[in-house]
Amino acid sequence: MRANARRGARWLAGVWAVAVVLAAVVMAGPAQAAPAPFLHSSVAWTHSTVIVAAMNTAGDLYYWWQPDGTTTWNQELVAAGQDKWAEPSIAWTGSAVIIADTDSGGQVDYYYQTAGTRTWHEQRVAAAPKNFLYGQPTISWTGSTVIIAAEYESESGSGNAATSPTALDYWYQYAGTGTWHQQQVATGIGYTSAEPSIGWDGQHRDHHRH
Repeated sequence: MRANARRGARWLAGVWAVAVVLAAVVMAGPAQAAPAPFLHSSVAWTHSTVIVAAMNTAGDLYYWWQPDGTTTWNQELVAAGQDKWAEPSIAWTGSAVIIADTDSGGQVDYYYQTAGTRTWHEQRVAAAPKNFLYGQPTISWTGSTVIIAAEYESESGSGNAATSPTALDYWYQYAGTGTWHQQQVATGIGYTSAEPSIGWDGQHRDHHRH
């Protein structure tokens, strides 16, 4: 994720996606622009509001929302000092906005904000093993449980597909609790830029790697 060799295409794709989404933030409402360019963003829908999370080059994680039928974007700083190359993932539980992200130490963090409040709560989901770093996390909601997946690779082997061991980890937290449960889905060789994706079909958790 931090290797120069694999940043180019992902950076360009991320900049374009963010430019499309965040152009509305600058043009449509009073939300103030963040102090640095954005690299990656994620968008979701709450059934009444568009919600966006994005990471800028300063490592600041921002959140915006726009109620349906309005043209005003509202902006909040969720956290500073994150990994600027991280790609945050955002979702809605029915009563809270939830975001998964990676900090500057390659650890997976979780943020949530209960509907009707302006307070962000942070939890550390997992720290990668020594000399390893987590890549892009993905987050979803099952109706009763928050679910997150992320892949990690050797820090020293980062950027070398032939020598960089990886593992895909999965965490879940039941609603109303503060405990994260961890499982290892798979191990192998490759990049953390595989960008896992997670979802819920009503009965089983679905994991995909791209």
